[in-house]
Amino acid sequence: LLLHVHQWEKDVDEIERLATAYGETSAQLQALEARLSIHVYHGNMEALAATGERALSLARKVRDEAAEARIAHLLGRHVLMHLSLPLRARPHLQRALEIAELRNDSILLFSTLCDLAQTERQLGNLTTARGWALRALSFTETNAELAPARGEAFFQLGCIAMDRAEWESARTTMETAAQLLSAAQNVLVMGETILILAAILTRLGQSSLAKQTYKACIHLAEQTEIPNQADMVMWIKCSAMGDFAFLGDLEAAEQLATELREWMERTYAAPQIQAFSSLGQLRLTQHRDREAAAALARAVQVWNGRWADLRPLLLHALAAHRSGDRAAAQTSLGRAEEMGKTIETARFGVLLYYARFEILGNLADLQQARMELRRQAALIRDENLRTDFLERVPLHREIETRWQSAMGKQGE
Repeated sequence: LLLHVHQWEKDVDEIERLATAYGETSAQLQALEARLSIHVYHGNMEALAATGERALSLARKVRDEAAEARIAHLLGRHVLMHLSLPLRARPHLQRALEIAELRNDSILLFSTLCDLAQTERQLGNLTTARGWALRALSFTETNAELAPARGEAFFQLGCIAMDRAEWESARTTMETAAQLLSAAQNVLVMGETILILAAILTRLGQSSLAKQTYKACIHLAEQTEIPNQADMVMWIKCSAMGDFAFLGDLEAAEQLATELREWMERTYAAPQIQAFSSLGQLRLTQHRDREAAAALARAVQVWNGRWADLRPLLLHALAAHRSGDRAAAQTSLGRAEEMGKTIETARFGVLLYYARFEILGNLADLQQARMELRRQAALIRDENLRTDFLERVPLHREIETRWQSAMGKQGE
Protein backbone atom coordinates (compact mmCIF):
# COMPACT_ATOMS: atom_id res chain seq x y z
CA LEU A 1 0.00 0.00 0.00
CA LEU A 2 2.81 2.42 0.88
CA LEU A 3 4.28 1.96 -2.62
CA HIS A 4 0.88 2.80 -4.11
CA VAL A 5 0.64 5.93 -1.94
CA HIS A 6 4.09 7.10 -3.05
CA GLN A 7 3.11 6.60 -6.70
CA TRP A 8 -0.16 8.42 -6.03
CA GLU A 9 1.80 11.36 -4.60
CA LYS A 10 3.98 11.52 -7.72
CA ASP A 11 0.89 11.45 -9.95
CA VAL A 12 -0.77 14.22 -7.92
CA ASP A 13 2.39 16.34 -8.12
CA GLU A 14 2.46 15.96 -11.91
CA ILE A 15 -1.27 16.67 -12.31
CA GLU A 16 -1.03 19.80 -10.19
CA ARG A 17 2.06 20.99 -12.08
CA LEU A 18 0.39 20.55 -15.47
CA ALA A 19 -2.93 22.00 -14.30
CA THR A 20 -1.20 25.09 -12.97
CA ALA A 21 0.87 25.50 -16.12
CA TYR A 22 -2.18 25.31 -18.41
CA GLY A 23 -4.55 27.21 -16.12
CA GLU A 24 -6.87 24.20 -15.69
CA THR A 25 -8.44 25.17 -12.37
CA SER A 26 -10.80 22.16 -12.21
CA ALA A 27 -7.88 19.73 -12.54
CA GLN A 28 -5.87 21.76 -10.04
CA LEU A 29 -8.75 21.55 -7.57
CA GLN A 30 -8.99 17.78 -8.01
CA ALA A 31 -5.25 17.51 -7.37
CA LEU A 32 -5.55 19.55 -4.17
CA GLU A 33 -8.43 17.35 -2.96
CA ALA A 34 -6.31 14.27 -3.61
CA ARG A 35 -3.42 15.87 -1.73
CA LEU A 36 -5.69 16.34 1.29
CA SER A 37 -6.28 12.58 1.42
CA ILE A 38 -2.52 11.99 1.18
CA HIS A 39 -1.92 14.33 4.13
CA VAL A 40 -4.54 12.42 6.14
CA TYR A 41 -2.83 9.12 5.33
CA HIS A 42 0.56 10.41 6.49
CA GLY A 43 -0.83 12.26 9.52
CA ASN A 44 0.60 15.56 8.30
CA MET A 45 -2.09 17.75 9.84
CA GLU A 46 -0.38 21.12 9.55
CA ALA A 47 0.12 20.53 5.82
CA LEU A 48 -3.49 19.37 5.56
CA ALA A 49 -4.72 22.65 7.05
CA ALA A 50 -2.63 24.74 4.65
CA THR A 51 -3.62 22.69 1.59
CA GLY A 52 -7.25 22.75 2.69
CA GLU A 53 -7.28 26.54 2.79
CA ARG A 54 -5.77 26.67 -0.73
CA ALA A 55 -8.35 24.21 -2.01
CA LEU A 56 -11.22 26.12 -0.40
CA SER A 57 -10.06 29.37 -1.95
CA LEU A 58 -9.86 27.75 -5.39
CA ALA A 59 -13.28 26.06 -5.05
CA ARG A 60 -14.86 29.41 -4.22
CA LYS A 61 -13.03 31.07 -7.09
CA VAL A 62 -14.46 28.60 -9.64
CA ARG A 63 -17.85 28.55 -7.83
CA ASP A 64 -17.78 24.78 -7.33
CA GLU A 65 -20.08 24.45 -4.31
CA ALA A 66 -19.97 20.66 -4.22
CA ALA A 67 -16.17 20.71 -3.98
CA GLU A 68 -16.29 23.58 -1.47
CA ALA A 69 -18.62 21.57 0.78
CA ARG A 70 -16.44 18.43 0.61
CA ILE A 71 -13.27 20.37 1.33
CA ALA A 72 -14.81 22.49 4.09
CA HIS A 73 -16.07 19.33 5.79
CA LEU A 74 -12.77 17.48 5.52
CA LEU A 75 -10.80 20.50 6.66
CA GLY A 76 -13.15 21.22 9.56
CA ARG A 77 -13.10 17.61 10.70
CA HIS A 78 -9.32 17.33 10.79
CA VAL A 79 -8.74 20.76 12.33
CA LEU A 80 -11.14 19.56 15.02
CA MET A 81 -9.83 16.04 15.53
CA HIS A 82 -6.10 16.43 15.04
CA LEU A 83 -5.27 20.06 15.72
CA SER A 84 -7.92 20.30 18.48
CA LEU A 85 -9.08 23.73 17.37
CA PRO A 86 -12.90 23.60 17.51
CA LEU A 87 -13.34 27.36 17.12
CA ARG A 88 -11.34 27.22 13.90
CA ALA A 89 -13.22 24.12 12.72
CA ARG A 90 -16.71 25.46 13.40
CA PRO A 91 -17.07 27.93 10.45
CA HIS A 92 -15.82 25.30 7.98
CA LEU A 93 -18.37 22.78 9.24
CA GLN A 94 -21.17 25.35 9.29
CA ARG A 95 -20.43 26.18 5.65
CA ALA A 96 -20.37 22.49 4.72
CA LEU A 97 -23.74 22.05 6.44
CA GLU A 98 -25.22 25.06 4.64
CA ILE A 99 -24.22 23.74 1.21
CA ALA A 100 -25.24 20.16 2.05
CA GLU A 101 -28.71 21.38 2.99
CA LEU A 102 -29.03 23.43 -0.21
CA ARG A 103 -27.90 20.52 -2.37
CA ASN A 104 -29.87 17.92 -0.37
CA ASP A 105 -26.68 15.90 0.13
CA SER A 106 -27.87 13.58 2.88
CA ILE A 107 -24.56 11.78 3.48
CA LEU A 108 -22.54 14.97 3.83
CA LEU A 109 -25.30 16.54 5.90
CA PHE A 110 -25.33 13.66 8.39
CA SER A 111 -21.55 13.54 8.71
CA THR A 112 -21.35 17.31 9.23
CA LEU A 113 -24.07 17.21 11.91
CA CYS A 114 -22.01 14.63 13.84
CA ASP A 115 -18.87 16.74 13.51
CA LEU A 116 -20.71 19.87 14.67
CA ALA A 117 -21.89 17.90 17.72
CA GLN A 118 -18.27 17.04 18.49
CA THR A 119 -17.20 20.65 17.91
CA GLU A 120 -19.71 22.05 20.40
CA ARG A 121 -18.90 19.29 22.88
CA GLN A 122 -15.21 20.19 22.74
CA LEU A 123 -16.19 23.81 23.42
CA GLY A 124 -18.23 22.72 26.45
CA ASN A 125 -21.57 23.62 24.86
CA LEU A 126 -23.27 20.33 25.67
CA THR A 127 -26.88 21.42 25.10
CA THR A 128 -26.03 22.61 21.59
CA ALA A 129 -23.94 19.49 20.96
CA ARG A 130 -26.81 17.24 21.99
CA GLY A 131 -29.13 19.12 19.64
CA TRP A 132 -26.82 18.46 16.68
CA ALA A 133 -26.41 14.79 17.62
CA LEU A 134 -30.15 14.23 18.02
CA ARG A 135 -30.77 15.89 14.67
CA ALA A 136 -28.24 13.52 13.10
CA LEU A 137 -29.91 10.53 14.75
CA SER A 138 -33.35 11.69 13.60
CA PHE A 139 -31.99 12.07 10.09
CA THR A 140 -31.07 8.36 10.00
CA GLU A 141 -34.68 7.47 10.79
CA THR A 142 -36.03 9.26 7.72
CA ASN A 143 -33.23 8.35 5.27
CA ALA A 144 -32.86 4.64 4.63
CA GLU A 145 -29.39 5.06 3.11
CA LEU A 146 -28.18 6.50 6.42
CA ALA A 147 -29.49 3.70 8.64
CA PRO A 148 -26.05 1.99 8.81
CA ALA A 149 -24.59 5.26 10.15
CA ARG A 150 -26.80 5.39 13.26
CA GLY A 151 -23.89 4.22 15.37
CA GLU A 152 -22.01 7.46 14.65
CA ALA A 153 -24.84 9.52 16.14
CA PHE A 154 -24.97 7.26 19.20
CA PHE A 155 -21.21 7.70 19.56
CA GLN A 156 -21.66 11.48 19.80
CA LEU A 157 -24.50 11.08 22.31
CA GLY A 158 -22.32 8.77 24.42
CA CYS A 159 -19.49 11.31 24.46
CA ILE A 160 -21.93 14.04 25.52
CA ALA A 161 -23.28 11.85 28.34
CA MET A 162 -19.69 11.28 29.49
CA ASP A 163 -19.00 15.01 29.55
CA ARG A 164 -22.20 15.51 31.57
CA ALA A 165 -20.80 12.95 34.07
CA GLU A 166 -23.75 10.65 33.39
CA TRP A 167 -21.51 7.63 33.54
CA GLU A 168 -24.01 4.76 33.36
CA SER A 169 -25.90 6.40 30.50
CA ALA A 170 -22.60 7.06 28.73
CA ARG A 171 -21.65 3.40 29.03
CA THR A 172 -24.94 2.00 27.71
CA THR A 173 -25.07 4.55 24.87
CA MET A 174 -21.50 3.79 23.84
CA GLU A 175 -22.18 0.04 23.96
CA THR A 176 -25.15 0.61 21.64
CA ALA A 177 -22.90 2.62 19.33
CA ALA A 178 -20.32 -0.18 19.29
CA GLN A 179 -22.94 -2.78 18.36
CA LEU A 180 -24.32 -0.64 15.52
CA LEU A 181 -20.87 0.26 14.19
CA SER A 182 -19.76 -3.36 14.29
CA ALA A 183 -22.83 -4.40 12.30
CA ALA A 184 -22.11 -1.63 9.78
CA GLN A 185 -18.40 -2.60 9.67
CA ASN A 186 -17.44 1.02 10.38
CA VAL A 187 -14.01 0.21 11.75
CA LEU A 188 -12.69 3.77 12.12
CA VAL A 189 -15.49 5.10 14.34
CA MET A 190 -15.69 1.69 16.00
CA GLY A 191 -12.12 2.19 17.24
CA GLU A 192 -12.96 5.63 18.64
CA THR A 193 -16.02 4.16 20.35
CA ILE A 194 -14.07 1.38 22.04
CA LEU A 195 -11.48 3.93 23.17
CA ILE A 196 -14.07 6.20 24.80
CA LEU A 197 -15.83 3.17 26.30
CA ALA A 198 -12.54 2.16 27.95
CA ALA A 199 -12.25 5.65 29.46
CA ILE A 200 -15.84 5.48 30.75
CA LEU A 201 -15.25 2.06 32.31
CA THR A 202 -12.15 3.50 34.01
CA ARG A 203 -14.20 6.29 35.62
CA LEU A 204 -16.78 3.73 36.74
CA GLY A 205 -14.11 1.73 38.58
CA GLN A 206 -14.45 -1.25 36.23
CA SER A 207 -10.71 -1.83 36.27
CA SER A 208 -10.42 -5.29 34.66
CA LEU A 209 -12.98 -4.57 31.98
CA ALA A 210 -11.40 -1.19 31.20
CA LYS A 211 -7.98 -2.81 30.68
CA GLN A 212 -9.47 -5.53 28.46
CA THR A 213 -11.25 -2.87 26.42
CA TYR A 214 -8.04 -0.88 25.96
CA LYS A 215 -6.23 -4.00 24.80
CA ALA A 216 -9.05 -4.74 22.33
CA CYS A 217 -8.86 -1.18 21.02
CA ILE A 218 -5.09 -1.37 20.51
CA HIS A 219 -5.44 -4.74 18.76
CA LEU A 220 -8.15 -3.38 16.45
CA ALA A 221 -6.02 -0.36 15.51
CA GLU A 222 -2.94 -2.51 14.89
CA GLN A 223 -4.78 -5.05 12.75
CA THR A 224 -6.90 -2.66 10.67
CA GLU A 225 -5.60 -0.54 7.83
CA ILE A 226 -6.61 3.00 8.77
CA PRO A 227 -5.24 6.44 7.85
CA ASN A 228 -2.31 7.55 9.99
CA GLN A 229 -2.29 4.11 11.62
CA ALA A 230 0.96 4.34 13.60
CA ASP A 231 -0.04 7.59 15.32
CA MET A 232 -3.53 6.26 16.06
CA VAL A 233 -2.12 3.20 17.84
CA MET A 234 0.21 5.35 19.92
CA TRP A 235 -2.60 7.79 20.73
CA ILE A 236 -4.69 4.94 22.14
CA LYS A 237 -1.71 3.84 24.22
CA CYS A 238 -1.44 7.40 25.59
CA SER A 239 -5.00 7.17 26.90
CA ALA A 240 -4.32 3.74 28.31
CA MET A 241 -1.19 4.99 30.12
CA GLY A 242 -3.13 7.74 31.91
CA ASP A 243 -6.06 5.54 32.83
CA PHE A 244 -3.87 2.66 34.03
CA ALA A 245 -2.17 5.19 36.30
CA PHE A 246 -5.57 6.55 37.38
CA LEU A 247 -6.57 3.01 38.38
CA GLY A 248 -3.27 2.38 40.18
CA ASP A 249 -1.72 -0.12 37.74
CA LEU A 250 1.64 1.65 37.72
CA GLU A 251 3.63 -1.19 36.18
CA ALA A 252 1.45 -1.34 33.06
CA ALA A 253 1.40 2.45 32.80
CA GLU A 254 5.20 2.68 33.10
CA GLN A 255 5.67 0.12 30.32
CA LEU A 256 3.58 2.31 28.05
CA ALA A 257 5.47 5.44 29.12
CA THR A 258 8.74 3.81 28.06
CA GLU A 259 7.26 2.81 24.71
CA LEU A 260 5.81 6.28 24.07
CA ARG A 261 8.77 8.41 25.21
CA GLU A 262 10.26 9.30 21.80
CA TRP A 263 6.98 9.48 19.90
CA MET A 264 5.32 11.93 22.28
CA GLU A 265 8.06 14.49 21.66
CA ARG A 266 7.44 14.65 17.91
CA THR A 267 3.72 13.99 17.39
CA TYR A 268 1.14 16.70 16.64
CA ALA A 269 -1.01 18.72 19.04
CA ALA A 270 -3.99 16.59 20.08
CA PRO A 271 -2.14 13.34 20.93
CA GLN A 272 0.73 15.34 22.45
CA ILE A 273 -1.65 16.95 24.94
CA GLN A 274 -3.02 13.50 25.79
CA ALA A 275 0.48 12.03 26.06
CA PHE A 276 1.95 14.62 28.43
CA SER A 277 -1.25 14.73 30.52
CA SER A 278 -1.15 10.96 30.90
CA LEU A 279 2.55 10.96 31.72
CA GLY A 280 1.90 13.64 34.33
CA GLN A 281 -0.92 11.54 35.80
CA LEU A 282 1.48 8.60 36.08
CA ARG A 283 4.27 10.62 37.70
CA LEU A 284 1.80 12.16 40.16
CA THR A 285 0.59 8.71 41.18
CA GLN A 286 4.23 7.64 41.63
CA HIS A 287 4.86 10.73 43.83
CA ARG A 288 7.48 11.96 41.35
CA ASP A 289 6.01 15.43 41.63
CA ARG A 290 8.69 17.53 39.90
CA GLU A 291 8.65 15.23 36.87
CA ALA A 292 4.86 15.35 36.91
CA ALA A 293 4.89 19.15 37.00
CA ALA A 294 7.29 19.31 34.05
CA ALA A 295 5.22 16.92 31.92
CA LEU A 296 1.98 18.67 32.77
CA ALA A 297 3.47 22.09 32.06
CA ARG A 298 4.16 20.77 28.54
CA ALA A 299 0.57 19.55 28.25
CA VAL A 300 -0.81 22.92 29.37
CA GLN A 301 1.52 24.79 27.01
CA VAL A 302 0.36 22.81 23.97
CA TRP A 303 -3.29 22.78 25.10
CA ASN A 304 -3.43 26.55 25.75
CA GLY A 305 -7.20 26.73 25.91
CA ARG A 306 -7.82 24.90 22.61
CA TRP A 307 -10.90 23.14 23.98
CA ALA A 308 -12.87 22.65 27.20
CA ASP A 309 -10.57 20.15 28.90
CA LEU A 310 -9.72 21.07 32.49
CA ARG A 311 -7.65 17.94 33.12
CA PRO A 312 -4.20 19.29 32.08
CA LEU A 313 -4.71 22.44 34.18
CA LEU A 314 -5.98 20.64 37.27
CA LEU A 315 -3.31 17.94 37.19
CA HIS A 316 -0.65 20.60 36.66
CA ALA A 317 -2.04 22.58 39.61
CA LEU A 318 -1.75 19.52 41.86
CA ALA A 319 1.75 18.63 40.61
CA ALA A 320 3.02 22.20 41.00
CA HIS A 321 1.57 22.41 44.51
CA ARG A 322 3.13 19.11 45.59
CA SER A 323 6.51 20.12 44.15
CA GLY A 324 6.45 23.43 46.01
CA ASP A 325 5.59 25.85 43.19
CA ARG A 326 2.65 27.56 44.83
CA ALA A 327 2.39 30.36 42.26
CA ALA A 328 2.18 27.96 39.31
CA ALA A 329 -0.36 25.84 41.17
CA GLN A 330 -2.64 28.79 41.82
CA THR A 331 -2.27 30.06 38.25
CA SER A 332 -3.37 26.75 36.72
CA LEU A 333 -6.13 26.32 39.29
CA GLY A 334 -7.38 29.84 38.56
CA ARG A 335 -7.44 29.20 34.81
CA ALA A 336 -9.39 25.97 35.37
CA GLU A 337 -11.91 27.74 37.60
CA GLU A 338 -12.46 30.52 35.06
CA MET A 339 -12.99 28.07 32.20
CA GLY A 340 -15.25 25.96 34.40
CA LYS A 341 -17.63 28.90 34.75
CA THR A 342 -18.16 29.13 30.99
CA ILE A 343 -18.78 25.48 30.06
CA GLU A 344 -21.42 22.84 30.73
CA THR A 345 -18.87 20.03 30.99
CA ALA A 346 -19.32 18.32 34.38
CA ARG A 347 -16.90 15.40 34.32
CA PHE A 348 -14.04 17.43 35.84
CA GLY A 349 -16.09 18.65 38.79
CA VAL A 350 -14.81 16.18 41.38
CA LEU A 351 -11.18 16.78 40.44
CA LEU A 352 -11.69 20.57 40.45
CA TYR A 353 -13.03 20.66 44.00
CA TYR A 354 -10.41 18.17 45.19
CA ALA A 355 -7.60 20.26 43.68
CA ARG A 356 -9.01 23.35 45.38
CA PHE A 357 -9.03 21.51 48.70
CA GLU A 358 -5.47 20.25 48.38
CA ILE A 359 -4.04 23.57 47.17
CA LEU A 360 -6.05 26.01 49.29
CA GLY A 361 -6.69 23.78 52.29
CA ASN A 362 -10.38 24.63 52.76
CA LEU A 363 -12.46 21.75 54.14
CA ALA A 364 -15.51 23.18 52.35
CA ASP A 365 -13.90 22.27 49.02
CA LEU A 366 -13.41 18.67 50.13
CA GLN A 367 -17.08 18.63 51.10
CA GLN A 368 -17.99 19.99 47.65
CA ALA A 369 -15.87 17.28 46.00
CA ARG A 370 -17.70 14.64 48.04
CA MET A 371 -21.09 16.15 47.25
CA GLU A 372 -20.33 16.25 43.52
CA LEU A 373 -19.14 12.64 43.70
CA ARG A 374 -22.39 11.64 45.41
CA ARG A 375 -24.43 13.60 42.86
CA GLN A 376 -22.80 11.71 40.02
CA ALA A 377 -23.23 8.40 41.84
CA ALA A 378 -26.95 9.08 42.32
CA LEU A 379 -27.38 9.05 38.53
CA ILE A 380 -26.17 5.42 38.42
CA ARG A 381 -29.18 3.12 38.82
CA ASP A 382 -27.29 -0.19 38.97
CA GLU A 383 -26.41 -0.65 42.63
CA ASN A 384 -23.25 -2.70 42.02
CA LEU A 385 -22.02 -0.23 39.44
CA ARG A 386 -22.68 2.65 41.82
CA THR A 387 -20.70 0.90 44.57
CA ASP A 388 -17.76 0.32 42.21
CA PHE A 389 -17.86 3.99 41.18
CA LEU A 390 -17.63 5.12 44.79
CA GLU A 391 -15.24 2.50 46.15
CA ARG A 392 -13.01 1.19 43.35
CA VAL A 393 -11.74 4.47 41.88
CA PRO A 394 -8.65 5.57 43.88
CA LEU A 395 -9.49 9.30 43.75
CA HIS A 396 -13.01 8.64 44.98
CA ARG A 397 -11.72 6.50 47.87
CA GLU A 398 -9.20 9.22 48.73
CA ILE A 399 -11.92 11.85 48.97
CA GLU A 400 -14.06 9.71 51.27
CA THR A 401 -11.10 8.71 53.43
CA ARG A 402 -9.95 12.30 53.90
CA TRP A 403 -13.49 13.45 54.60
CA GLN A 404 -14.02 10.80 57.27
CA SER A 405 -10.64 11.65 58.78
CA ALA A 406 -11.54 15.34 58.90
CA MET A 407 -14.91 14.59 60.49
CA GLY A 408 -13.21 12.33 63.05
CA LYS A 409 -10.80 15.08 64.04
CA GLN A 410 -13.63 17.59 64.39
CA GLY A 411 -15.45 15.17 66.71
CA GLU A 412 -12.47 14.79 69.03
